Amino acid sequence: MEWTSVARLPSLVLWWSAVAGVWLVVVNRWLMHWTDGTAKSAVIAGSLLSAFAASTLIGYHALWRWVPFGILGILLVGEAKRELLRARYSACEIGQGVEPTLMNSVITTTALQCRRVEITVPGLPCERLRVAQLSDLHIDHDLPFHYYASALRAVSEELPDLLVLTGDFVSRPEGLPLLEQWAALVTQAAPQVFFSLGNHDHWVDAQAVRSILLNAGAVDVGGRCLGLAREHGAIAVCGTEVPWGPNIPSFPVGIPFRLVLSHTPDNVYALADAGATIVFSGHNHGGQFRIPGLGALVVPSRYGRRFDRGAFKVADTHLIVSSGVGAGRPSVRLFCPPDVVVVDVVRQRTARRPTRLRRHRGSTE
Repeated sequence: MEWTSVARLPSLVLWWSAVAGVWLVVVNRWLMHWTDGTAKSAVIAGSLLSAFAASTLIGYHALWRWVPFGILGILLVGEAKRELLRARYSACEIGQGVEPTLMNSVITTTALQCRRVEITVPGLPCERLRVAQLSDLHIDHDLPFHYYASALRAVSEELPDLLVLTGDFVSRPEGLPLLEQWAALVTQAAPQVFFSLGNHDHWVDAQAVRSILLNAGAVDVGGRCLGLAREHGAIAVCGTEVPWGPNIPSFPVGIPFRLVLSHTPDNVYALADAGATIVFSGHNHGGQFRIPGLGALVVPSRYGRRFDRGAFKVADTHLIVSSGVGAGRPSVRLFCPPDVVVVDVVRQRTARRPTRLRRHRGSTE
């Protein structure tokens, strides 16, 4: 019996939903990692149109009506796994969230927020260390220069001990002169400034970006570790640019506190295995376009939306993922304010032995 047009519609909607979910998986985990260009844009757009066209034709045949249920079921299992892992990693938003006036705002492209979090770690050779982070500036003419400068002013007001810059300073060669103007102000924001590069920096001109930041007085930790003296020892500040650039050869022996700059949070598992204390990342822009109730949809990570933004703890390693300051093209953020991240690292006190407590409860030991 042939379906009527009305009867076909639910099947088509199921197919379109299933195809959209599979397309997002492919885009997030593979296509978004391609170098920016016409070919990348054409493949992303063409794959979506082709998938919808094919699913529309298939959706008219009753023989295939149960297939989208299976696809959606697999996608839901993946989402359930993601939620379980985020719960295991104590995933949370950094700070108290956006200001109330922004809760109903749709366009949040330059609504810069300062997000603060305090974490306690062992091995810190001082009572407290305040680290500010800026990521993914994507400096361009699309946004006014005073906006990028305001991010440095926001950092300066927090009086950090260190400022870490976690890559993607520019998106196109035209942004290099603007980066040079911005970098001239960077050492005014914090006593010590460290940086590593991101994928867009490597795609544009890694050597030029490094030279600009080095000439401005920032310290390059891409592919190496530096020891910094503190009150009761030293901390290591390291950087990895994998998979686009150099990796950390190894962590220094005898320095238990290791702070790592990694543009992509995808490196967190390898860094946790190696013994990193805190990893600062960006890359994902918090999704840049977020849908209320669903969150980010497009996140350039092989782990999908697992580390879209916020604070996590993977094994013994803290992971901080910034939403970034700038915006990739199109230069618009929806329901996703940019941020300056400020992390107060506090030394963990040695726990007291519970011997007296056990005796108080009637222990005969």
